[in-house]
Order: sequence, then C-alpha cells, then structure tokens
Amino acid sequence: MLSMQKYFKTKSYFGVSIFFLFLLSGCGLSSTPKLDTVTMTPERLARQSMQTRFFEIDQPDTLIRAAMNVIQDQHYTIREANAQAGMIFADQTNELGAPVRLFGFPIAGGGIGSSSTGFGVSFGPFLSFGDSPDIPYVQRQIGSISVVIYPVADKKGYEMHVSVELRSFLNTGMLNEVWLIKDATIYQKFFESVSKALYLEDHP
Repeated sequence: MLSMQKYFKTKSYFGVSIFFLFLLSGCGLSSTPKLDTVTMTPERLARQSMQTRFFEIDQPDTLIRAAMNVIQDQHYTIREANAQAGMIFADQTNELGAPVRLFGFPIAGGGIGSSSTGFGVSFGPFLSFGDSPDIPYVQRQIGSISVVIYPVADKKGYEMHVSVELRSFLNTGMLNEVWLIKDATIYQKFFESVSKALYLEDHP
C-alpha cells in the first residue's frame, strides 16, 4: 500500500514539475513575444466572441449588479466583487457525486461522465478508488465564474467578458485538473439572463 501511495505521489509531483518547467521555458525564451504568438486565430476569435457581449448602458455599476444577481441566482457564492475595477469572481463547490451546474447544465471537465466541451490542464492522476486515505482520488469539484467589464472606446456602453472553468481536487488537497468550459449555450444563457436582469431593474 505504501509503495502504491509513493508511486502516485511521485507521478503527481512529476506532472506538476513538467508543467511549470514548460511555462518557465516558454517565458524565458524571449522578453519580447513573437508576432505569431499573439495572433488571433479563428478559434480564439470564435471563443472571444462567444464569451463577450456588448451592453449599451451608461453606468457600469448597473451591469455589475445585474451580473451578480444572475450569478447568485445560479447558487454560486461571490468570492470577490469590485465595481470600480469591473470584476466579479464566484465559485460553486460540490462533492464528486453532485455535479456543478449552471443554468441547469452540468459543468464537466475531461473525466468520466464529461458532457461539456472545453480544454484543460491536468496536474495529477484522475482517480476514484473510493474513500481510502492511502490512495489519491478526486474528492470535490469547484465551478468558477469570472466576469470582467470594460468600456468600449468607439461605442456608448460596456463589454462583458465571462469565463467559466471547472477545477477538481484530490482528497490530499492537491489540484488535479483545470478545465475552461467552451459550451456556447452556457455563455448565451448567461448573457440572456443579464439582459433580463437589466430589463427588470429598469421596469420593476
């Protein structure tokens, strides 16, 4: 049992080390990024369009308030909100048996039972061998929503950028996987709900 535990821990630490070495090597090659590294590919443009929506509104506080109402209605807990900076961060934490949801859709990563499209980074083994303290297994998942609001120079209003991600954690407390959700339906429902919240605020 001890040898198996040592194997999984070694595998996890090795995976994390390789990941951070990859990041450091990429950052250390040049202080000035190459042009092709910042080029917006069709996939990036499509993702940016999917996650961004323009709202013709005068006051950003109203837009922040509407987004917070939508997030809380979906049973997410506001972790941080800064109206002046135009940022909101919220989480929903569930045990593995209870999937994280948003607008009725399960937010899934790349593990067993995945139903949402996205891409992610694995930090350790995706395991589930039961409640054994000696073998690491995925214990809980955290769904996170990040909202950033910023003014548009040539328009009278603000753009809202939303990012939804899923993180899984092992029973040891180690981060296992991080997945950025790319389900267009979820983002569309979010923006529709914000528009509805804005309308209800103007027409109580």
